[in-house]
Amino acid sequence: MNPDWDLYEPLLSTALGIAADESPPDWRGVFQPTFHEDASITIRGRDLIVAQLRPGVRAQIMALIGVRGVTGRVDGDDRVEARATIPDALFGKFEHTMKQIDPATLDSSMHAARDGIVLVGQVGRHRFRASSPTRAAAPRHHAFFVALLQLAAGVLPDRPLLDELGRYLD
Repeated sequence: MNPDWDLYEPLLSTALGIAADESPPDWRGVFQPTFHEDASITIRGRDLIVAQLRPGVRAQIMALIGVRGVTGRVDGDDRVEARATIPDALFGKFEHTMKQIDPATLDSSMHAARDGIVLVGQVGRHRFRASSPTRAAAPRHHAFFVALLQLAAGVLPDRPLLDELGRYLD
């Protein structure tokens, strides 16, 4: 049996606490790095939500879709969330950056990964994908995800995973 890859993203979204029928966020980035935990950063108004999956969740999802030879577990405690209100100054800077990037016009940009990171961006109902975007090859995609990480790190400075995810975009 071949893996049913069409199930992967919906299962990952569910694990991250993203409901299929939810109203669209103002901005969201889903981060799927090769060597670290999957995570998402969601912004609704001034509310910031960072969700991080614990090790083993991705493997469990892969086993569920039919990838052979992987094991993992999902037991309900495999997502850690942090929530905060974005301070005015940080939000203003973020909004200014987003206006320059104009992410609602981004198309998917799947470049060759360098042991990299697969990303899903969302602005309202508009979604796009990117694979290891660089400043040179996909500057607006790169800037979108870097801006999300910088905002989250500015609001929630005690999240080492945010620094790790940022290294995939250096």
